[in-house]
Order: sequence, then structure tokens, then C-alpha cells
Amino acid sequence: MNIESTENQRMFADVAKRVFSAIPFPSTIVEDSKRAQKIPNWVSTMFDAQLLGVCAPERVGGLGLGIADTLPIVIEAGSAVVPFPVSETLAAAKMLAGWQDGLAADLLNGKRSCAIADVLDARLVRRNEWWVLTGTCEPTSWAMESDFLLLPHVSIGDGDTVTVLTSLSALGCKRTRLQSIDLTHSSALVYFDDVLIDPSHLVTGIGDKLTHLMALFVTAEMLGAARTAFRLATEYMMLREQFGHVIGKNQVLKHIAADALVRLESLTLALDFAAWSMDSGSADGGSAVSVAKSYGGDAARKVAEDSIQIHGGIGFTWDLGLHHYLRRILRCAATFGNATDHRSHLSGALERNRGLTFPIIH
Repeated sequence: MNIESTENQRMFADVAKRVFSAIPFPSTIVEDSKRAQKIPNWVSTMFDAQLLGVCAPERVGGLGLGIADTLPIVIEAGSAVVPFPVSETLAAAKMLAGWQDGLAADLLNGKRSCAIADVLDARLVRRNEWWVLTGTCEPTSWAMESDFLLLPHVSIGDGDTVTVLTSLSALGCKRTRLQSIDLTHSSALVYFDDVLIDPSHLVTGIGDKLTHLMALFVTAEMLGAARTAFRLATEYMMLREQFGHVIGKNQVLKHIAADALVRLESLTLALDFAAWSMDSGSADGGSAVSVAKSYGGDAARKVAEDSIQIHGGIGFTWDLGLHHYLRRILRCAATFGNATDHRSHLSGALERNRGLTFPIIH
């Protein structure tokens, strides 16, 4: 594994940064999106630049590159707290290819959209030539705005599960909008009351890959948000003066900034290794993702909280906007497995593979 950025990764990061720089300051995004009557220019530019098709196969209009090449885009999306399902579109287009090529292609050109369920309590029952879906999905990102929903693991009895694709406008499907802690983000509860599912919309063998990919992407968003909060804090340390000196000369603040940088670099390496593991088809890919996700939630939150503290009283104000980065981190940390979930997964993997046990620290 090469820990240095490739030319492709640097190029994608630069393009994404330039595209996302056109987004209004986060504190105005929610209000602006409610008033908007047309697709913002930056969204059109994002699709024109093929940013959301980097890891999708070429046959659906993607670039056919790896997950590692995609990470810089997702990190920049977190840095700009982008009010768009970047992670969901990237993951759905990649996983739908080879199964639902038409929909995957439509996702990449912006014609249709697809959300991905996180926690769900749903089951499928066979009824003649159709399957019937009943149950609920707990808070699902972008479900109110999306045309379709991917459910990674739906029970079909006897302990077996399948991945299901359903239209969110199907008869029996209901959505209730929720208030998300991330104000640049949409969330909804989804209910299924005897929703008919065509057998062609069921597939096996991709559920774990889909959830691992989404866990990796939301961790990358946390890294991006934490990086921006840290950058703003260090810039403030070099500008704010007290008693005739910039506060950056204060040793306590230096130590806080140094610890934050260590956390950011450690998370970057964990993400890079997880992406490399998934690209290489390693059997430990899921565990590598769990390492990154379990560490990332705590590390990114600590960096964002310290960045707010470094700003002093102004750090808590609504207008400064630092809270948007913390909100993005808190939302991502709770989705597709929180730190405790992933540590439990790692503990189980160690016990099965090496006969080792260790306590889970909550």
C-alpha cells in the first residue's frame, strides 16, 4: 500500500474543492434550498465533471476507478458540508451496476436519485410471482428527495437476507420528514405497508459490501468536516491577539492543535488502508472499515469540539458556522454503525479468527 496521494486523487480533490466552493456559506443552505426553484449551478457542474461516477463502471457512464480514488471527493464534500447525497449517489451507482444498469446511469447524470437505508426492521414475503415488503426504516438520509431506496439487508426468513431496491413512490410506501441534527441534510422515516417488489429488484451478495462502502464514505465526510474546523481554528490562532501576542503562542493551544493534527493524520491513514483493502478484495476489508469508522467518530468529534473551544466565546455563535462541521460529524458518526457497533464487530472478528477476546470499552 502506497500512502502517498496519486495524481488522480490530487486531481479529483482539486476539482471537487473548486466545484464545492460555489456553495453558499452553510448557515444559509437550508433557507436557500427551501426557496430554490431550480437546480443550483454547482450541482450541474458536479454532474458535468463526473465527480459522482469515479468508482462506477464505464458501462454505466462511470470512470471505473477504485474506491481510493473516490475518497478525496467525499472528503471535500465533508469539508464543504455539501447539502447533497454525494456518498449515497457514489455508493448506489457503484453497487447497482451489473444489476440495475439503467438506474445506475440515471444516477450519474442526475435524472434520478437513490437513498440508502441504514437501520431497518423489514421483511419480505412471497406472494405469487411478487414479493411483499413490510416494515420500517429508521431515519434515512435524503429519503424525502429521492426516487428510489436501497435496503441492504432485508429478511426473507430462515436467517437469509437480500438487498432490495424499491421505488419511494410505490403504493404502500410512506415517508415522514424528520429534523436532522445536520442542518444541511435531509432525513425521513420510511414505512412499508405491503409494498409489491418485482423479483428483478432483489439481489444477494452485495449487502455487506454496500454497508461497508457507506460506512467508509461517511467516515471520509467526518474527516473532511474535521479538517476544515481544524484549519479555521489554526487560522484564528494566528490572527487573534491577547496581551500583545497571537494566541497561537500559548503552549496549551499548541498542544491541543498538535493532538488534533495527530488524530486527523491517524484517521487519514485508517481511511486509506480501508479503501485499499476494499479495492484489493481483501477478506479483512470489513474489519478495516470498522477500524476507521470506530476511530473516526470519536477523533473527528474531538477535533471539531476543540476547534470550537479555540475560538473562545465566538466559537459557539450561530453566525460563525463552526457548529455545522460538528453537526455533520455527529450525524455521520451515528450512521452505518456507531463506534460501539464497529468495535463489537472487531471484537467478534478477533475472537473467531484468532481465539482472542478483549473487553469493549464504551
